[in-house]
Amino acid sequence: SLARVCVVSMGVNDVYVGPVQGGVLRRVAHVNGEVGGVAWTGDGASLVVAADGNLTRFPVGGGDPEKLLFGRDADTPTVSRDGRRLAYVQQTTRVNLWRVTLGGSPATAASPVPLVPSSRFDWCPALSSDGRRLAFTSNRSGAGEIWISDADGSALHAVTSFGGPTTG
Repeated sequence: SLARVCVVSMGVNDVYVGPVQGGVLRRVAHVNGEVGGVAWTGDGASLVVAADGNLTRFPVGGGDPEKLLFGRDADTPTVSRDGRRLAYVQQTTRVNLWRVTLGGSPATAASPVPLVPSSRFDWCPALSSDGRRLAFTSNRSGAGEIWISDADGSALHAVTSFGGPTTG
């Protein structure tokens, strides 16, 4: 039967199914992370959910989810009608923090330099009031955690290790 799939919230998501015509929605999956796509399996018995770079199969009728052992950095999955093939996008976002020393005018400002280079996603920088420490969120460890470094990017270390939804 036809059903609709809804994703609700940000950071922690629930995936629901329900009749296309409207009616009661039923939660199929609770995901600690951003959902990057949902696909029905060929038999309609499960949903494959991409969340925080992983693929997990959730039985629609209930039961334990199964983390698939492939699909690192997976997004937007799709399953063939016969259920024998799965395709997904492998996506890695790289966002770095940069430092610029400002002068009296834009013309005298120094060139930007990478502050804490990463092959992943760094965001929400906050400089301490004395200008000596930098705090930011990064998924360089596999999950969005808070990191701290000296203002020049040295002495970098994680402050949190929740391993779940994005920390900020």
